[in-house]
Amino acid sequence: MKRIQRLAVLVAMAVLGTALAVSSAFAADLAELIALADKLKTENPGIQLTLATDKAEYQAGEKVAFEFTADKDCYLALIDIGTSGKTIILFPNKWHKDNKVEKGKTYKIPPNGADFAYKVEGPVGTERIKAIACVEELMFTVESLQQELKTPLEQNPAGGGTFLTMKNPEMVLKDIGIVMSKDPTKWSALELQFKVASAVAPQAPAAVQPPVAAPQAAPPGPAAPPAPQPSQAQPQPAPAPDKK
Repeated sequence: MKRIQRLAVLVAMAVLGTALAVSSAFAADLAELIALADKLKTENPGIQLTLATDKAEYQAGEKVAFEFTADKDCYLALIDIGTSGKTIILFPNKWHKDNKVEKGKTYKIPPNGADFAYKVEGPVGTERIKAIACVEELMFTVESLQQELKTPLEQNPAGGGTFLTMKNPEMVLKDIGIVMSKDPTKWSALELQFKVASAVAPQAPAAVQPPVAAPQAAPPGPAAPPAPQPSQAQPQPAPAPDKK
């Protein structure tokens, strides 16, 4: 019995150690992604971008939509660095397979009438959306990004067949930074952040008691006969006195 208990303890410790190792590596990956994304900036951007959502905080599992514009015709990539480290290419996508953006046009993700809703996955933390644009087709020279974009959506179940989940986001962000540094005036980068909160468990509706019909009054029965009055003895006449 003691040997079984020791074995159970050892197995539990091994599982915990593996979980902690995975968690640490995972956190390091997220930290590296954030650091690489922060480097994608220009002092005098050649394109003015706007990027917005409708709220500053979302619960895990909640639908979220993005919209963006550019003040010049350009080529744009929109990258979502999730709180888990999962990195998704939001644009281009199945609705906009070409990443060319028209001056002054508002782009929505998902677009109006789309049969898909983009949902925040979590865990709790800060989600980062990075818009990267260039006035020339220099993004096509980023080989690692092009390799990611070549993955057919139907072969990318992590993206739900709608958006691509990057296999090597660190390499893509590094390569974009290298190309940007050669001529920053042709590029622009903008980051949007929003909070991800834990999902609120739905509260069970209060139990509703089924309506109960009020009991009907019993129909009146035949009138009960009057209770008999107790008979009273009639007073006996006093006997007449004897005459002598």
